[in-house]
This record gives sequence, C-alpha cells and structure tokens, in this order.
Amino acid sequence: QSVFLTNDFDDSLEGFDTGRYIPCLRTDDLVFHLNQSSVVNRLQACSGIGLSQLSDLRQSLSQRFEHFTSRGAKACAISLPPWFSPEPVSDVAAQQALSSLLANPNTTTLDDQKRLSYWVFWQLAENCSRCHLPFDLMIGVNRRVYPYGVFQGQDLYDSRLSLIQYAQLFNAFPTVTFPISVLASVTNQELASYSWIFPNVVCHGHWCYSNTPSFIRCDLQARMEAVPRNNLI
Repeated sequence: QSVFLTNDFDDSLEGFDTGRYIPCLRTDDLVFHLNQSSVVNRLQACSGIGLSQLSDLRQSLSQRFEHFTSRGAKACAISLPPWFSPEPVSDVAAQQALSSLLANPNTTTLDDQKRLSYWVFWQLAENCSRCHLPFDLMIGVNRRVYPYGVFQGQDLYDSRLSLIQYAQLFNAFPTVTFPISVLASVTNQELASYSWIFPNVVCHGHWCYSNTPSFIRCDLQARMEAVPRNNLI
C-alpha cells in the first residue's frame, strides 16, 4: 500500500520512504505567488538558479520536475480559482511581466501577474508532457472567503466557471492526463461530459470542500453512467 502526498515545490523529499509515501509536486505558489519575495527566494534556494531572466525561471521549473521525478513523484497538482483561464503567453510578454515583478513586486499590475501566472502554468503542462506526469487540476476554489476561519475553514467554491476555460489546454497537451476535481454538483455534469469527450480528461474524486455524502453519491452515479471506466478515479 502507498500514501499519495502533496509536497511544496521546495520540499527536499528526504527523511521518508518515497516508495511508500509517493510525492506530488504542488505548484500553487509557483503560479500565483511569484510576486512574493519569499516564494522567489525559496525557488532560487531549492533550484540553485538565480532568477533574473525568463530563461532562469524556465530552467528552475524544469529543475524542480527533475528533482521530484528522480525521487518517485507521480503527479503535478494545483488548485485553481474560478477566473483562471489558461492560455499560452509569449516569452516577450512573460519577460516584461517578470521584469516588472522583480523590479518592484508591490507595483506589479494585475495584468502582468496574470500573464506570468499563465506562462508558468503552461510551462508546468509542458514539463508534465516531458516527464510523463499527470497534471491534477482542482478547479473552482476562492481562498480566504472567511479569513477568520480555522485551517481549511476559510475557502469556498464558486459556480461561476466552466471547463470551456480549459479546452485550449486539453487540446494543446493530448498526451498529458488531466485528473480533474470540481467543487460543486453544478459543475459535475460538465466534467462528466468532458471526460467522455476528451481522452485525457479524468474525473478525479471530490475535494474536501464538497464532502457531503448525498452530493457525492449523486455525482458518482452520474459519472458512472456517462464516463468510460478508464476515465474515472
């Protein structure tokens, strides 16, 4: 038996049996928090690569995948807000965004942050393709909706999303498997249809945010009726 983990991108993956405890590269900070100097410093420290140009960022992301796969990682994973709609971003636009961020993170525009987020996300998908890793997408969470809550008691789902936001991604990386978790039953029907149509889209369990047994029962019944067996987890 094995236990499947999620690990910070700078986890050394030392001190435990990676044959029993299977690592997974969790990438939320890399996509959404590079405007925080602490995240940039962590990435530079763990990769051994100074971050001044876009080529440095590309190389450091690749190095993280090599680190994780060499220690038995079996997936890359990320949680995504409802507004996220990934698309390829040119290196020129991404370099401009990165330069702005590194020069003064406090004045970086939301547009620049979004461009860099999309560029990093696309790089993650390319590395998943190169390393033959599935890319687990947990879609639809808004963070810190109730900031006074306990740990894992602050975030809530949002139904203002559609998987059409990810169609370009699914088509661009046909050899990458995308296990997808959604938060609400209103999105479950769409996920079942996408898993039926796209060979690389897999229905992947339920988040802890949607752990109500009656909802899970209905969602699973719909998935088993609509989705090929090999596209269900």
